[in-house]
Amino acid sequence: MQEKSWQRVLRSCILDTDHLTDRSEIVISLVMYKAFIPGYFKDVSYIICKPDVPGIPAVALTAAGLRELRLDLLAWHDRYQQYVRDRPYICPGTIDYDNHCKVISTYLSCILITNRLLTALSVVERSVLEAHSLKCAEQAFKLQEEVQATSTQTSLFLAQTVGVATTVQMTTHDWNGMNNSDDRNDGVLARTTFEGWNNICGRKLPE
Repeated sequence: MQEKSWQRVLRSCILDTDHLTDRSEIVISLVMYKAFIPGYFKDVSYIICKPDVPGIPAVALTAAGLRELRLDLLAWHDRYQQYVRDRPYICPGTIDYDNHCKVISTYLSCILITNRLLTALSVVERSVLEAHSLKCAEQAFKLQEEVQATSTQTSLFLAQTVGVATTVQMTTHDWNGMNNSDDRNDGVLARTTFEGWNNICGRKLPE
C-alpha cells in the first residue's frame, strides 16, 4: 500500500531519542492510527443515518477497516508496554511519566471509539468488545486518579479520555440491546441508540 503524504510528513517528525516525547516513533505511530478515526466516524454515521445515500461505503467494508485499525491499536499497545518496561525511569514525578500518561490516554480514547464504531456495525461482536471497552474505561478512571496526585496539567489532558470513558459506561446497557431491540436486519445498531451516545459526546449526526 502506497504511503500517503500526511503519513510521510508524520514520519519525518520522528526524533531519535531514548526519552518519551511527542516526536518519539512510538508516539508518532499512534498519532497515525488516530488520524483514521474521524473518517470512520463519518462513514459509520452515514451508514446508520443515511443508508440509502449513494457512495457510502458498504457495512462490511467499513467494518473490515475498523477491525484492522483495532488490531493495529492492540498491537501498538503491546509494543508500547514493552517500550515502557525497557525504560524504568518513566515514573511518577518525571516529564517522561507525564508524557506517558498523555500517550496512554490517547490510546484509550482511540480504542474506545474504535470499539464503539465497529460494534455499531456488527452485532455479533458487540458484547465481547463492549466488555473490553468497559475495562478500558476503568483503566482511564484509574489513570486519572493516579495523575491527579502528581500533575494538574496532565490531569486536564486526561479530561477528554475520561469523558469518552464516561459516555461508554453510561450507555453500555443500551449498546448491548438491554433497553431496546431496534437494530437493523443487517446487524447495524439502531439510530436511536447511536444517536444517544453521540448526543452525550456532544456530536451532531447527519439529518
